[in-house]
Amino acid sequence: MTKRTNPNENNSNENQDNGSVKIEFPITYVLKVVTNFIKTKEQHQKEIEDIFLRQKVPFDFLTAKKSSKETYISFSIRVTLINKIQMDHLYQELGKLPGVKLAL
Repeated sequence: MTKRTNPNENNSNENQDNGSVKIEFPITYVLKVVTNFIKTKEQHQKEIEDIFLRQKVPFDFLTAKKSSKETYISFSIRVTLINKIQMDHLYQELGKLPGVKLAL
């Protein structure tokens, strides 16, 4: 059953763009970064850490796990972001790192 709403009512879902939920900042969440295992874990971690430091993003590395075939390594990192611009810049820089397959 679908709930119908009056278009003149103040709807709490108004802050949605194309079906996505609006993010309220500041926000702290666990970021997952997956890379090809082309360097050591420490080298990948250092490159990711350098981005956080340059952008002044508070962070804490939680885990680093190799895939079963040791093709990939995934990092779980707690980050705190203050606004959407900072979030966009972070994802852009992470995407430029050699070997990064995914950042979410």
